[in-house]
Amino acid sequence: MMPRILFITAGGRHPEYSSGHISRCLVSARRILKASSEARFAFMMPEDEYGESLFVKEGYRPVIYRSLQEEKRLLARLIRDWDPHVLVLDRLDVDPEFARWIKQFERIMVSLDDGGSAVNFCDLAMNPLIPNPRSEYPGYPYLTLEELKRAPAIEKLKAGAAQCLISVGGYDADGLLGRLLRALRGIPGADALKVHVFAGVEARQNGALRSELAGFDKASELHGYSGRFLEVLQSSDAAIVAGGLSMFESTRRGIPTLVISNKDHQKFNIRNLERAGAVLYGGHTDEIPGARFSAAAEKLILESAARRNLAEGALEFWAGIPRVPSALDLIQIVTVDARRQSAKRRSAVLWPKRLTQPILTYAAMFAKHHKIDHVIPYAWQEHSKPSSKELLYAPS
Repeated sequence: MMPRILFITAGGRHPEYSSGHISRCLVSARRILKASSEARFAFMMPEDEYGESLFVKEGYRPVIYRSLQEEKRLLARLIRDWDPHVLVLDRLDVDPEFARWIKQFERIMVSLDDGGSAVNFCDLAMNPLIPNPRSEYPGYPYLTLEELKRAPAIEKLKAGAAQCLISVGGYDADGLLGRLLRALRGIPGADALKVHVFAGVEARQNGALRSELAGFDKASELHGYSGRFLEVLQSSDAAIVAGGLSMFESTRRGIPTLVISNKDHQKFNIRNLERAGAVLYGGHTDEIPGARFSAAAEKLILESAARRNLAEGALEFWAGIPRVPSALDLIQIVTVDARRQSAKRRSAVLWPKRLTQPILTYAAMFAKHHKIDHVIPYAWQEHSKPSSKELLYAPS
């Protein structure tokens, strides 16, 4: 049995979207594949050349729609022809009419960070970033992030930062990157700072941006979003990022981080990390350049004690995040439990808290295909191990 998961997302260079939506879908697919090589994925997104290119780089050709009517028509055809088991909605505000319409297909529905009404219709409503009191899976334990290649550590810090990564997403709103670079050039010794800027296609084609970058160390580079992002981040002394997933990737690695907000909903998470001493806040994009950002940037680049405090605050923050089943476990719904295998018995773990009919139907299909004897619901109150209570059905 090949689990088929359809991601319905939005993202790219459009000002209302973020490439973080696409990144989260791709990270999910990559890590689920690592755990279950049989899994298969499909993706739907609004027309956006840059966003589409991110999928193409990883070997996927997303289904593109240009209107709500076309989205519904293509989605109905994809469900009919490809027959996905799980539909993942990764967008900020799912329209209730659209959610009700999807519900008719009787597939497992998962929403990621919906700020609207999807929680009323989905089998799994996950809100790691955007608070929603009706979500059963709130908060940072359910973030979908890249795997850490090595454990983060605070190394000996230089007197001044030698390398800084800058990433504010695929859409360069109102020349934000140029404004950031001009503000950084006002810092004493900035001409010796190696700057790595990650940007979308249009920003990389901007000659003025390259001219701004020429004011820094000659090894400074302008990158597209690629597999090098985390490699460069890990080797940087500091990072200036927007308040989306990049903020969490950076702080989780103990990188001293300055954050700016380019969407209002990001301020909640920025405040949480700022209170923990894990980030500096440089203000909203509209305020760049400004006194607040300039002061924070100078502190980040020039003060080794401030960077050490940020790194320590970030690692302490992440050490306090409780360990619970990950977002990827939940999206997979049920997984074979290798710890409970024996010559006479095969077991699987069913992850969701709420056991709706689509979830139970899929679990039964999974158990039958994999010759599973017992499907065990996870003991959510313990957050540590499957319960001994077994689901009362046997695959036939």
